Amino acid sequence: MNIKILAIGGRGDVQPLVVLGEELSLRGYHVSVATHVEFEDVVRSGRLEYLNISTSIKELFLGRYGKGTYSTESNYFRSWFNFYKMFGEVLYQSASDSYDACKDGDLIIYSPPCLYFAPQLEEKLKIPSVPVFFQPFHPTGEFPHYISPLQVNFSSTLNLLIHYLADYMMWIPYLPVINRFRKERLGLPSISVFNRYIQNWRKDQKLFIYAFSEYVLKKPSDWPENAHVTGYFFRQRDESGLDDKELEEFINSGEKPVFVGFSSTVVHEAEKIANILKNAFSRLNSRVVLVTGWGGMQDIDFPENIFKIPYVPYDRLFPHMSLLIHHGGAGSTASALRSGVPSLVIPFAADQYFWAKRVERTGAGPAPLPARELTSDRLYRSVKEVLESEKYYSRAEEIARNIKRENGIGNAADLIEELISGYGLSDDK
Repeated sequence: MNIKILAIGGRGDVQPLVVLGEELSLRGYHVSVATHVEFEDVVRSGRLEYLNISTSIKELFLGRYGKGTYSTESNYFRSWFNFYKMFGEVLYQSASDSYDACKDGDLIIYSPPCLYFAPQLEEKLKIPSVPVFFQPFHPTGEFPHYISPLQVNFSSTLNLLIHYLADYMMWIPYLPVINRFRKERLGLPSISVFNRYIQNWRKDQKLFIYAFSEYVLKKPSDWPENAHVTGYFFRQRDESGLDDKELEEFINSGEKPVFVGFSSTVVHEAEKIANILKNAFSRLNSRVVLVTGWGGMQDIDFPENIFKIPYVPYDRLFPHMSLLIHHGGAGSTASALRSGVPSLVIPFAADQYFWAKRVERTGAGPAPLPARELTSDRLYRSVKEVLESEKYYSRAEEIARNIKRENGIGNAADLIEELISGYGLSDDK
């Protein structure tokens, strides 16, 4: 049986699905992962077949709309506008590459950015699909949609209204591209934004997996039975080694450092952020491990108290830190909460504001510090608050113990195997 995984997006969208693919491969299925060239090594390290999505996610983040999305100068609505424009530039090509990758598949598993074309592939190829989302996408009266600029609880009626408005906001900008793809590549009729396509898709989906922890976001009571909150996706094997001698020496040469990193988020005002970090941590007299990622700070010089490294697996690094400063992406938040170390979240755009507030509500970190409000003084005060307060550490440790008991990857794989069996596809793995 051929399982096709479509993993479009940043590392936080790709890495968890590769881990899921590894688990399914161990259970005897042939698994291929279609993703950007930047993550080919991630796929191959999991001993999975790599299929190419020809659009470069890194180049996209570095482009003009990426610059306006992940910027300290953009307000919330400007960030979303640029995000829509940025993704719209590559939607057709990503959909087309995904179609080519799935033609010989028996089951499609896909990440959130594939929402706009994966259901069309299921319709065309007549094979089942499983969305694996890292943000809550079913409407609920218990909290507003994750793209809401105000992450506060309204009335249940207003929360639901925000969810349905968000559906149309996320769907309308891409409808012309989606219909072009349906007509030119799939030979399917056009769809209308008014035909409740998203709502019907959610309702008809046999299995919908949410790869986050119920200790961070409990499944709402008004969600349907086909929506399952499994827990975060992490490898079960030990991955404690850092595999970098200089990094280990730095960590072991004094008190636990503070981590700073924004993963695959491209921070375009790199000099500005770098100066804020230098000033704040000079006042704090703290040591820092700065993982530059794609953030533009790899070419900037830092003082000796800030150790700079392009990349290190978060699951290995985080337990050695005293505080985790990150952007609040779903993947970074998952690794941070599992580590038992408090977080200070600096959201830039997209779902980062939602997860930033969730971290605060768990008690594993203070109020978020939005990137557009970031100054060295505010950073200094927020870091100082965490380092001097035991409550964040005890709460972070408690949440980590609960998360480690969940076995999200095993739960998700079990659900997928049940689905496969229900379709009668399990005879030939």
